[in-house]
Amino acid sequence: MATCASLGFGPGAATDKPDGTLVLVDNGSTDRTFELSRDIQQTSPPGTVELTYEPERGYVPPRRRGIDLVAQLALEEGVVAEDVLILQADADTQYQPGYVAEMRAAGETAGPQTLLEGRAEAAPEFALEHSAYQALCEQVSASVRALCVAEADDVIVDDKICAFRLADYRVWGGHEREYDPHGEEIHAETSRLFLRAKSYNARKIIVERATAQPSRRKLRHTPGLVLHTALQLIDTQLPQLKSYLAENTNLG
Repeated sequence: MATCASLGFGPGAATDKPDGTLVLVDNGSTDRTFELSRDIQQTSPPGTVELTYEPERGYVPPRRRGIDLVAQLALEEGVVAEDVLILQADADTQYQPGYVAEMRAAGETAGPQTLLEGRAEAAPEFALEHSAYQALCEQVSASVRALCVAEADDVIVDDKICAFRLADYRVWGGHEREYDPHGEEIHAETSRLFLRAKSYNARKIIVERATAQPSRRKLRHTPGLVLHTALQLIDTQLPQLKSYLAENTNLG
């Protein structure tokens, strides 16, 4: 509920006039997800929250189901796909005040063939509680920063802070389930969508003032395991990665 409230819907919302329509997808949950979704719908202004269900578990099916419903609503209301901006959002993420308005404003000026990406940042209380983890993240980032492309050219995007027009989504082929040669599903569905978008000369725009605070639930539950895993990656893979890139690029 907190995620929806941060977007302006349901109990605890900072406004009684949400900016847009919220589509909630129940992906075969066995907890109180649908009941809570109904509460959010009933406590929001009429017609601003739509519920749907996707029985096929995974990352791609619920995103696809939600966008299909958006397309249906747009058709019923006579809104052309070029004028429909889709903001992806995930549960357990807190979207900061003005997030929707900033993404909408960016979408209005960006033009077609554009993917928008907001900013993810640690909540202040989390940064204080897990300062060692934050320092480790910065250490890793600093170690590879010189090897990274410019942010606008990076094709790896954060699903939960991305937005795009419905018309562009259709041109790009939509979200697809893909599998590696071993039959394991490949995730990062929005990054894969953007890779296909690049073949249509799509570009990415960073919306600096659209910020969100992702959940750090796993780290809170098992901080030792997460830190140990990160340290192992630094000790084993990071030196190899830097060596490989140095040998195969002009970075020296």
